Amino acid sequence: MNEDQQNWKFYGLSCVTCCGLLTCCLFLIYVYWIYQHGKINQIEWEMATITAQDYTVERSITKKEYDEWYKTEY
Repeated sequence: MNEDQQNWKFYGLSCVTCCGLLTCCLFLIYVYWIYQHGKINQIEWEMATITAQDYTVERSITKKEYDEWYKTEY
């Protein structure tokens, strides 16, 4: 392989590498922008979609309480 071919391959590979790095940087900037602006949208969406689940309470029950409920209610 002569020197001209090696130089052409080197410049081609350098160009592809630079394009890849530029693409990665643009993607990183886009993801960061989406993440920052998405927080506000998530809060607005959460406040607009309040459901009964937002007000539920979890309570632990014993086996005895469950058996009593099963006999009388279920």
